[in-house]
Amino acid sequence: MRLVHYSTTPDLKETDPSKIGTSGVGNENMRQGKPKIGATYFYREGTEPEDIVRSAAKHKYVTSIPDDQVVDLSNDPKDTYNKALDAAGGSFWHHQDFHKAILDNGYSGYFNSESGLPNAVALLKPQPVKYIGKDPKGHKNTSFGDEYFAEFEKDWPKTDDKSTGPAVTAEQIVNTIVDRLLS
Repeated sequence: MRLVHYSTTPDLKETDPSKIGTSGVGNENMRQGKPKIGATYFYREGTEPEDIVRSAAKHKYVTSIPDDQVVDLSNDPKDTYNKALDAAGGSFWHHQDFHKAILDNGYSGYFNSESGLPNAVALLKPQPVKYIGKDPKGHKNTSFGDEYFAEFEKDWPKTDDKSTGPAVTAEQIVNTIVDRLLS
């Protein structure tokens, strides 16, 4: 999953979820204070952020994360959000108190494809990012070339060159990892 992060801070190397609320964007969500586990918000590459984000946070960053590390709350086979809500007695003290359950279920973040912002992705762990700059191709541009994401995706298992071909086997992945460790 290719993501774009907007920030008021130039030259970040990694996002820090504990800094949630420090940009000034969305401060109305912090009336209850910060959640126990923060989040850094991204938008899927090729989608536009909210106007308030784009106008306040001029610095763009990109990153990639494997799809299976991010759960769609509206299509979660583990039903993470609802189980956490039930465990909390039907309501959360803070609207983001389900973050621990997301992490406990092995995910690094989440989005909700049925929400008003289906393109927004919250990552709950620090994430390395690459600085793109101050809107290099204009405010509305959110698509970047493969070269911007290559450093994040270089260690991911590769699929066959044919779009309909089979994915790499577990044995190929293990062999690649072993070869890298031994070299």
